[in-house]
Amino acid sequence: MLLAAACVSPLDAGAIHEAAERGDLHAIHRALSTGVPVDAADPRGAPPLIVAARSARPDAVAFLLRAGADVNAQTDAGYTAAMAAVANGNHTSLRELLEHDALLELRSRSGGTALSVAAWAGQVICLEMLLRAGADTEPRDEHGYTPLMMAAFRDGACVDHLIAFGADLTARTTSGETALMIAAWAENVSAIRSLARAGAALEASDDAGETALIKAARDGAVAAIQTLVEAGAKVEATNRNGETALMIAAG
Repeated sequence: MLLAAACVSPLDAGAIHEAAERGDLHAIHRALSTGVPVDAADPRGAPPLIVAARSARPDAVAFLLRAGADVNAQTDAGYTAAMAAVANGNHTSLRELLEHDALLELRSRSGGTALSVAAWAGQVICLEMLLRAGADTEPRDEHGYTPLMMAAFRDGACVDHLIAFGADLTARTTSGETALMIAAWAENVSAIRSLARAGAALEASDDAGETALIKAARDGAVAAIQTLVEAGAKVEATNRNGETALMIAAG
């Protein structure tokens, strides 16, 4: 809902966003009582609820929801209050949003969901809450990245939770990379171990014919190389140019 009431000025609407950012319930109530719509959008399309969620103001989130705020409102970029909450690990606000039936599969303009945001941010508690609430483990962003792939960049614990909830180990990005390849490139040793233990294909190759081991060698990721070899990766595997990991590592 935008500024529908002619009597409400942008200044009045701005006051409610500032109050939401501060978590000032009295100021929020005062703005609402003067006719500011509860879902008044700021210049980026964010209503007070999203502002409160991204500012880690759970009391303001609860207050706005009780006042009738749209739990599934989205900014111009497609971000929701749930996405805003999980980005900063604000699990108290996330719980409140889930209790008010926040939709878990809404997408941002880049294609991610709240689970994608939690995985990328390494917010384990929020990620587990979303998984237990039934979030789809396989949403893809504009580059084909799933939450598991995003977690492989950053956080082994998030990887473990996603695997436990059945995340697809064989999913690929638009360039053919798997979560294991991403973990190898990022030298995320704990993620490599978890993915290998769960049965991720060690010899899968991307569109350039490179395996996780070759990728690790190309980036000089020594710990990743050691972990992959210990897991059984074939050192003799070659890419499309006939290069092995050893040849690449040797320069």
